[in-house]
Amino acid sequence: MLEWNSAYETGVPAIDKQHQVLFEHVNRLERLLASDEIKRSEADYVLTFLEDYVQMHFSAEETCMLRYRCPAYEKNKEDHALALNMLSFYKGQYEGTAKPKPMLVRLHQSMVWWINHHILKVDIQLKDSIGTTAEGKPTPMV
Repeated sequence: MLEWNSAYETGVPAIDKQHQVLFEHVNRLERLLASDEIKRSEADYVLTFLEDYVQMHFSAEETCMLRYRCPAYEKNKEDHALALNMLSFYKGQYEGTAKPKPMLVRLHQSMVWWINHHILKVDIQLKDSIGTTAEGKPTPMV
């Protein structure tokens, strides 16, 4: 299971909350995989949610990095494109198989690896790009 901790914090509460929602759904996929038989309706929901949610999240994160002039902006966009391609590939594989568990296991492993690699190496660079207010909150994006 992915466990949220301060190492994943970007310094932007809205982005961190979106990451936590992503963690919850990747963990939901892991719980689904722990059962002997995959409930197709549950797998459908998780895959559709992930595909839709990451598109919304990636857009918000890219806008945030652009506004804060984060040097990781281009790398972030590249990584996002790779993740969207990965999700699209696995969703296509899922839709074309009667036994989706092995494919869903590979998707889960890929998502966990990608999330850890991406957030801890790319997204985390937001911290150095944002200023803080006197209250210790990120300066508002303009």
